Amino acid sequence: MRIGLLALILAVGCNDPAGVSVKITSGDTDCTWFQDADGDGYADPFGSVEGDCEAAPEGTMAASEGMWDCDDEDAGSNPASDEVCDDGLDNNCDGEVDENCEFAPTAGDWIATNFDFSDDGCQLGLLLGMTSDAEIPLDVELTEAGFVATMVSGGPTEFTLDFMDFTGTGEVIFDFTEGGTVSGIELPPLDAVVTMVNEMSGAFASETQASASSTSAGSCVGDDCAMLLGMAGITTETCSSEGTFDLSWTDSGPDD
Repeated sequence: MRIGLLALILAVGCNDPAGVSVKITSGDTDCTWFQDADGDGYADPFGSVEGDCEAAPEGTMAASEGMWDCDDEDAGSNPASDEVCDDGLDNNCDGEVDENCEFAPTAGDWIATNFDFSDDGCQLGLLLGMTSDAEIPLDVELTEAGFVATMVSGGPTEFTLDFMDFTGTGEVIFDFTEGGTVSGIELPPLDAVVTMVNEMSGAFASETQASASSTSAGSCVGDDCAMLLGMAGITTETCSSEGTFDLSWTDSGPDD
């Protein structure tokens, strides 16, 4: 339209002996800008706006290949960011979530501390020494699915890892048919077999630190169960305990 009008004016001017003075200026031209809502310097490829080429409209920027944001509402997610494990986000905008994220605790000698029971019907604090100031050693061995932890007071418990979270269920059997010890008292052979089932879960804060919670259920089979459990202050045939504790790796075993 402008070129046709300019041609018309020039044509008229050429026929006018006095001539016509024409000042030609650059016309207004819009440019394409892209929204940068989170202000991280990377643009939303689907958020284009048209604006004055002299200056980007507020909240927008010019963008080209390599400058595209995958989440323009999160300044922590852009091509320059490092991937953050276990947050369910594509932090570095490479199209993958939590890639190359692996975790394994340090194998070897650990200690369980800071036992705190909200309910200790099974008297674990008394019978197994799980008190607030106790340090109970355990051994940790890594497996393909997670790790196996063995406390000195029980058998091995296999745990499954979900990145830094873990769950496991263990069973400990105390067979008193050949005697045993309760609260430091040596007992003769008794017709009693005690079974403890422990469900544990928790999370690692690092390769050498973790916190956990446990739910334990105990039962006894045999004619001497009432007497045996009574010695521990347990008045029912079954019991339960719930509590929390901490786990710490130590570079020396309990005998070092």
